[in-house]
Amino acid sequence: MRFVTAIFWGVIYGEITGFLAASLTSSTFQPVQSLIISAVFVVLLVFLPPLMEHFSGTSKSTTK
Repeated sequence: MRFVTAIFWGVIYGEITGFLAASLTSSTFQPVQSLIISAVFVVLLVFLPPLMEHFSGTSKSTTK
């Protein structure tokens, strides 16, 4: 559920960022393009840290 929420809000923020960037550069806002770009970045940012941690061989838990 945590990943779904992160992806949802990341795409929403990506759409807002795309709209603001289009307004600042005086170009037309293309919501589909903004959606695709933000979805790719959000998926990378959400799944890359757990994937890197899995393959690094170390875990967050420390035993004393």
